[in-house]
Amino acid sequence: MVEKVSRSNVLSISHWKDLDGVASAAIIGRYADRTRRGFKVYLTEPYLFHSVLIRILKSGVSGSEIIISDIGPNNRIFGKAISLLAAIKKRGNTIIWIDHHLWSEDQISSARNVVNELIIDTSKCAAMLVYERFGEGDEFSKRLAELATDADFWIRKIDLSIKLCKVLASGYSRERLISKFREGILWDSELESVYSRRVEREKVLLEKAIRKLREYKVDNLRIAVILAEISAGEITEILAERGYDIIAVVSKKGHVSLRRGNN
Repeated sequence: MVEKVSRSNVLSISHWKDLDGVASAAIIGRYADRTRRGFKVYLTEPYLFHSVLIRILKSGVSGSEIIISDIGPNNRIFGKAISLLAAIKKRGNTIIWIDHHLWSEDQISSARNVVNELIIDTSKCAAMLVYERFGEGDEFSKRLAELATDADFWIRKIDLSIKLCKVLASGYSRERLISKFREGILWDSELESVYSRRVEREKVLLEKAIRKLREYKVDNLRIAVILAEISAGEITEILAERGYDIIAVVSKKGHVSLRRGNN
C-alpha cells in the first residue's frame, strides 16, 4: 500500500537517534504549524536515508517543502540519495538540507546541483542551524536548540538536556516527544516517570558493567576496558572520576567507543 502525502506539506527528514535530530524535527514541525501547513516527519539514520527518499517518491508528494536535518552524507548511498532527491525535486518540491557533519567538496558540489538550499556548519549543532533558518522569533524553538547544543556537544551544563537524553535512551517514542515539543511542552509528569525508570535501570546496568571492567596500565596511563549496555558517555564520566585516563567502551554488538578520561 502506497502512503499518500498531500500537497503543500512540510516534510522533515531527520536523525532518529539523539536529541539534536529530534529537536530539529520539532523546530521544523513548529515552523509548519506557524505557517498553517501539514507536517510529516521521517526519522532515520544516514545509511538508510535513501530508503526514506524512496518512500517519499512513491507517495507522489509534490509542491511541498522537504527539510533534511542532522543527516550527514553516507558514502555508500550518497549517489543514490542525490539521484532520488533530483527525482523528488522534479515534482515541484523545494528541498533544503541542513547539517553539521563533515562533507567532502565533491559531496557539497553534488548536493548543491540538486537541492534548493544547502546549509553546512560544523561549529553548531543541527537544531541550532534549523532554528536560525526556520525558528527565529520562536523562543521555545530557541530553547530546544540550546538543549540540543548542550547534549550534542557534550557540554552537559543544562540538567534538562541530560534528562531528555535519558528519556530517548529509554526507547521513548521520538514521534511522541516531537508532538510534545510542537505543543510547547518541554517536560511533564509522563517524561519524569520515564526518566526515573531509566535512571534506575542505568544504575543496575552500570553496576553490572563495572563488575566486568578490565584495567590495564601503559606507562603512567590507567586504561579501562568495559562491556556495557548503556551510553559510553555515562560510563566515561563515572570512570573519569575514578581516575582512568583512557576508557574503551564495548557495546553488545561489538562497537567500540574510545574516550578520554582524565585530562
